Formats: sequence, C-alpha cells, structure tokens
Amino acid sequence: MTAAPFFHVGFLVQDLDSATERFGDVFGVSWTKRTTTHSTFWEPGVGKVALELDVTYSVEGPPHIELLQATGDGLYSARRGEGFHHIGGWSTNLPMDEGGPGDPPLERIAAQFNGAGELIVSHFSPDQLHGVMLEVITEGRREMMREWLDGGPFVD
Repeated sequence: MTAAPFFHVGFLVQDLDSATERFGDVFGVSWTKRTTTHSTFWEPGVGKVALELDVTYSVEGPPHIELLQATGDGLYSARRGEGFHHIGGWSTNLPMDEGGPGDPPLERIAAQFNGAGELIVSHFSPDQLHGVMLEVITEGRREMMREWLDGGPFVD
C-alpha cells in the first residue's frame, strides 16, 4: 500500500470542543492545541475579507482529521451543515489549476492568503470531483504544519 495522496479530511462542526471529544472517543485520536487562524479569504462575488477560523487537527495521521468550527456566511458557514467538508492535500501531490490529461481545469471557488498576501490554500469546486471539495495547501506550509502537529505553534 502506498501513502495516501491526501493529507487530511476536514469536517465542519458547530461546536469544536464537543466535536473533539466525540471524534476523539470514536476514532481514538488526540488533538493539536485548538487555534484561531487569521487569514485573508477570497470567494467569487465577495472578494477578499478577513477570516478567523477555529481549527484543530488529529495528531495521528496522515491522513489527519481536521475539525473546523462553522463561522461567517461563506465557505465555512453553519448553513452548509455539519459534517464532511473537504479532502486536503499538498500542492505537490494534487492539481492546483489543472485537471488530468483531457480534463478541464479544476475551478477554484475560494482561496486563503497569509498576512504577506501569499496564497496558502485553494479550494476547488465539488462539481468536478463527484461532490467532494478539494483543498490544496501550498508546499511552503508543510514544515509549519509538521511542527504544529508535533506540539509547536500554529503560524498564520
């Protein structure tokens, strides 16, 4: 068996504290320190807005379990309902703006940028992947994520 082509699976939840307890009990995983991320978020028709998102990852993995507390009116809105949100991977393992041979490009439906304005995460339409949203994290975030999973700080 080869390594999974993805890094994590993300779930949108109403209450991060109760979700970590329940997911932890069911899957037998422990969690990174809960953190509030700060980034600039872009969606078509909305433009760029500030985003604060409460998140944690299972320490065990990959693939890791990511829990995101619902917030705002966009991609992370509670109106999307609790449950499976996306599959996430690194830009070196997954396409950014292109499909496979003969496939149309994947449609970017949202993006996140760090404080320096650099692209750090892209979200691609579930319409082109049988209803599954794809989240692609830029390779430059890999070391920070490894350190966070090992107990270090999360760096926006």
